[in-house]
Amino acid sequence: MTKCVHISTVHPTSDIRVVRKECQALADAGYEVVMILPNSTATAQRANPRLVAFYGARNRLDRFVRCAFVVFVRALREGDAIIHIQHCPELLPWGQLLRFLGREVVYDMHENVPKAILSKQWIPWILRKPVAALYHVAEALLLRGMYVIFAEDSYVQYYPRVHSYTILHNFPILGVLVHAEAQEPAVPTLGYVGGVSPARGIVTVFEALATLEEQGCRVNMECIGPIPRECRDEICEHRVVREGLVKLHGYKEPEQAWELLAKCTMGVALLKELPNYYESYPTKIFEYMALRKPVIASRFPLYQGVIEKHQCGLCVDPDSIEETAWAIRWLAEHPLQAGAMGQRGWHAAQEEYGWERESEQLLALYERILS
Repeated sequence: MTKCVHISTVHPTSDIRVVRKECQALADAGYEVVMILPNSTATAQRANPRLVAFYGARNRLDRFVRCAFVVFVRALREGDAIIHIQHCPELLPWGQLLRFLGREVVYDMHENVPKAILSKQWIPWILRKPVAALYHVAEALLLRGMYVIFAEDSYVQYYPRVHSYTILHNFPILGVLVHAEAQEPAVPTLGYVGGVSPARGIVTVFEALATLEEQGCRVNMECIGPIPRECRDEICEHRVVREGLVKLHGYKEPEQAWELLAKCTMGVALLKELPNYYESYPTKIFEYMALRKPVIASRFPLYQGVIEKHQCGLCVDPDSIEETAWAIRWLAEHPLQAGAMGQRGWHAAQEEYGWERESEQLLALYERILS
């Protein structure tokens, strides 16, 4: 049995892409899978995938130094295996050392980091472009000789020197989502799952709901996801939260989140036009589609290519409160058309946007490594 070791300094055992999609798909295909991940909260241990947990990082420096070294040592102890790095740039140098020691190494790129750096608030704005350029050069050097997994089609154009790659979209596990019990709410309800922050359009959505309330059109919202500390006051003290239009659930386990979304009228993915959002699919779009919910999404070409192709929702300017309010109201007041959109989205998800199809690409990559 071929062994593969998935390593990360940041991804917990609750990470759906890493644990429930990739590692489980490989285990089901007959690989011996080891997961070296931080801060396990799992109560049950299974033989495959097998978990090797360690204390997570206290800060960025601790993550880059101690955690990276711990992960390297534990991966080395697993002996001959394919090493699968789950998007931790600090592990790239250790990955090259593992290659030198005879291991095959896969780097799983979940985001375009040079693009993401351009919108990192903790980096002074004047330094962002130079830091992004420097990182891109260093990353290109450290990826040499590795197999690369791109999470988005758009990443390929930025890495012309990466030849051994596959594209693995983070589409939902359809077989799990179909068990979420749908129920029509008494009041039209908007669903959202993901990070709760202004960059993800939450404040725009809140303002749109407030506008509709003033116009006599009440729409509630189930808002599921963690709220960053820096915007907690802005989110939690917003008038739509205080007045009960929006219920903030915080983080929920996936099954709990899907059950809440299944009871909503529509789903929203109104990400702002930031470099790393503009060219990347939000998984939530496909989760809403799989749950038969019409989608309100940002008017980006990538998103429009899904929403308008399948006529499963509405695309709006993510900075426009007026357009967002219009889209919410239209779906709330046209239930038959909204239901038809949801049904078309479900059919599209079954045909094109499920993890079950994507997992075949992962298995094909491993077969190529072993050939």
